[in-house]
Amino acid sequence: MTKIKIVVAIIFLLCITIGSATAYTSNENFFSIDEPSGWIIDESAEGDFDVIFYAPTTDNESITLIEIYVETTSGSITLDELAESAREQYQLAFNNSLIISESIRVLNGVDAYEIVAAINTQGYDFMVNQVMMVRNSRIYVVSYVSTLRQYQQFLSDFENSIETFTIRDPIPWYFGYMFVIAIVAILSIIAAGLYFYKKREKSSFIRP
Repeated sequence: MTKIKIVVAIIFLLCITIGSATAYTSNENFFSIDEPSGWIIDESAEGDFDVIFYAPTTDNESITLIEIYVETTSGSITLDELAESAREQYQLAFNNSLIISESIRVLNGVDAYEIVAAINTQGYDFMVNQVMMVRNSRIYVVSYVSTLRQYQQFLSDFENSIETFTIRDPIPWYFGYMFVIAIVAILSIIAAGLYFYKKREKSSFIRP
């Protein structure tokens, strides 16, 4: 499996082009989530990032965001293995980090593992809340990252948003063909019905 960049990804915080604010659905990675009201959506994130939501703030000394990371895996990985990898990454990525709490939760029928940690990077003290899931050969990591002064202020926004996170099962590749075949069959039945109806009406008209 490709080395999971769960924690290193937190550094990807600045120099992003801001997009418009609308509800978010990823057809490529089969999930949907409601962004917090008033937050800004950025879909221009690079790499395995799917989307980033930015909290509305005019404080240049504070950063608050929710970022969604998705990685496709070629092998199988359990939620426990994912959590262990995250713990190792905290130690490797940051000289100063402290895991405050770990817990298991369920989001819309999917088991998830949550880690809350304090880190220091780029001269800032951050609080990080990461919720990790494994489904359909994909790793999903939803991270709430905030400087200390705003963490509690927007924490409820994150909680309300993460509760809407829903992973859909992929649509089979043959579904499109089945849909086309069904439409063609229905049209053929309608055409045949009209043909026989007109033929019967014509026969009734010329009958002596």
